[in-house]
This record gives sequence, structure tokens and C-alpha cells, in this order.
Amino acid sequence: MQVSFAVNLLVFSFLLYKSSARPEFNPFLICTYIFYLLFFFVAPLVQLSVNQGNLVNGTLFRLDNAILTNIIILLSFVTIYTVNVNVNQSRYFKEKVDYLGIASDMGSLNIKVLFVLVGVVVCISVPFLLSSIQGESQFDFKEERSSSLIVKKFLLMIPFAALLRLMSEKKAIAKSKFIILFCVLLMCVFIVKNPITEKRNAIGPMYMTILFFLFEDFFKKRKNFFITFFSVFVVLFPLSSLFTHKSGTLNEKWNGFVTTITSIDKIGDVVYAHFLEIHYDAWSVVSNCITYVEIYGYSLGKLLLGSIFFFVPRSVWATKPYGSGQTVVEGYIYRYGPDFTNISFPYPAEGYINFGLLGVIVFCIALALYFSKLQFNILKHDGRFYSAVYFSFYLFFLLRGDLMNGIAYYVGFLAACFVVDRIAYRKRSIS
Repeated sequence: MQVSFAVNLLVFSFLLYKSSARPEFNPFLICTYIFYLLFFFVAPLVQLSVNQGNLVNGTLFRLDNAILTNIIILLSFVTIYTVNVNVNQSRYFKEKVDYLGIASDMGSLNIKVLFVLVGVVVCISVPFLLSSIQGESQFDFKEERSSSLIVKKFLLMIPFAALLRLMSEKKAIAKSKFIILFCVLLMCVFIVKNPITEKRNAIGPMYMTILFFLFEDFFKKRKNFFITFFSVFVVLFPLSSLFTHKSGTLNEKWNGFVTTITSIDKIGDVVYAHFLEIHYDAWSVVSNCITYVEIYGYSLGKLLLGSIFFFVPRSVWATKPYGSGQTVVEGYIYRYGPDFTNISFPYPAEGYINFGLLGVIVFCIALALYFSKLQFNILKHDGRFYSAVYFSFYLFFLLRGDLMNGIAYYVGFLAACFVVDRIAYRKRSIS
């Protein structure tokens, strides 16, 4: 088993090194590498060294499953890398980039309309924010409800979508005016999306995108990008859990946070302990998926259909599948004690539970092709550049899974961007 982990690490690192020789900035492969390194290498090794005979979620460790798990993980990473790099180097890709020109013409941004739109959304969110500050859950929704998705993942994403569009118009707006507008929109984003009101998997990609914008020249250097955001996930995310995953009032959370960061030993303990938490169960769930398939067989696309058509209500589709994570919990993991079904389900496992190793390859090809599609926006630095950067950080949520939630939340973001584009942009007249 140790050999399979070592082989994976060597292959991951070798392919990352090869990609660093390419001249273009590709945040998608870098973020994929960081995810694989933390969730599929560091976390399982830490967990297996402590939990002898058991995985982090309480299920039994099996050596044959462990080896196949690492094969699935290696196959998925190699597929994503190979397809993405080869497509980006293809003649078709280069010709299309040249054809697109310097930037896509989305029209001129109507600042007044943009701020009216954002203002309405912020006013709607104020009651929820106030209840949070009082120590209550301002979003008292069940995650599976459509109303929850509409409010949290679409409506309250509009201020962030507006900020992304403003950021893309930086060169077209006077510097002093831009700074004022940026600060106002940033404040609006913080009101509706902050550690008090949201979990870190929701706000993390947003604020990392904003951080990227503020220091764009620095982060476009691959080494700086990798070191900074690797550190964010290793150190800052564990510390942020003192806010996002602890109960109590805002004052109690703050006092606990200050106590921790004033001691190096306590920071180290928080970081180490974080890898032993259920948040890092991705490797274990891939292993559980293998056992589930042995018992029940492949879903042959049934779970995939449920993810694609997540928006269809169960009142219309009574037999609509649940997410892959919940399916595996109810079919296997529940025997070992977990009393919840909202677990992660990594992207490679989604391919495996649907169509086996072939599914892993097909799913990863699809993801790699989407990387290449967004790479157009990265290379041309057009109006959707920062939306593409956002997706590179969102990958941590998508790759961890499950796919149904990953697609649903990302569609909410795309819908928010669509609304902003249609309402706040006016087409330039052709003279």
C-alpha cells in the first residue's frame, strides 16, 4: 500500500513539474494537484497512522480496496492532466484562441443598474445576518430544498457576480472611482457571504478569487500561486473552522480563535487534528465506493442523471436518485455508525460508481475539456476571466463532492453571473 501512495506522489509531482514548463498560466491543474495532494495523500496517511484497522469514517480498512483506491486516484489525475495539456497544445485550441481576439465584447457596464440590483439582494439578506449575529442559524433551510438553493446559491451570489464583472472592467473605469465602487461591492459581498453566515466551502473560493485579483501579478507566477493557496488550505482553512464549524455566539467564536492563533503549538495541533476530521474523508469514501459496487453493482448512469437533473423536484420525479454520498451511506457506511448522510463523494468515485474504471476516465475527460474551455478566458483575460479563476478554486468543492451538490451550487453561480450580464450590461451601439 505504501508503494502505491509513493507512486501516486511521484506521478503527481512529475506531471505538475512538466506543466510548469508551459508558458501559460493554468490554475486548474495547480488547484487539482493541491486537492489530490491534501485529500488523497497527506490526509489518508495521517489517518491510517492513527486509526489502525479503520478508516476515518469508522468503516473497515481493506488492503485490496486501498490499492484499487490509489489506482482510481492515479488514473483520474493522469487522465485530467493528459487531456487538458494535449487539448491546450492542439492546433484547434491555438487557432480558436487567435480567432477570439483580445477580449469578448460584453458591452458597457451600467454601474447604476448594477448597484440597484445588488442593493435589493443585500436588503433581502439583512434579516438573516441579524439572526446569525445573535447566535442563531440565519439560513434555517434544509439543504435539499429548492428554496434553499435559490436563496443561498443563486440570489445571494449576485453581489459576488457583480463584483467579478466590476473587476473585469477595472481598466475602463477611473482609478479613484473604481476603488470606491470596489470597496462598496466588497462590503456587500461580505454582508451576504461571510464566516458567520456560510461554511468555508462556500466562501473560500469567493475570497480567494478576490485575493487573486488584488495581487494578480504576484499570483500569475505559478510558484507563488501554488505556495500561497497550498498554505491557505493547510493553515488558514483549519483555523477558519473555529468560526465556521463551531457553535456559539460570535464573541465566543472570536475568543476561541484568538486563543488558538497566539500559540504556535495550538496552531500545529489544529492543523494536525484537521486531517483526522471527517472533512478529509475523501480517500476513505472512494474505498467505501468500491465496497458498495461489490455489493450492489454499478449504477450505470442512474446517479449521474440525478446529478444532471438536480433541479427537477421529487414531486415530479418520485424515483429521482439521491446524491452518490447519501446512496453509499444508506447502502453501506451506515452499518458502522454514521448518523448523517451529507458526506463527501469525490469526483473520481462518481465515475467509478456509475461505470467503473471506464467511468473514471470519461468523467475526467469531461472535466479536463471544461478546463480547456475556461482556459480561453484565462489566456485572453476577457470579461469572464475572474469567473474562470473562481472555478479553479471551486474545484476543491467539486472534486470533494458529491457531484449533485457540486453541479447545483455551480449552476447557481452561473445563473447569478447570467442575471448580472443581462441586467447590468448594455450593448454598445454600432456606428
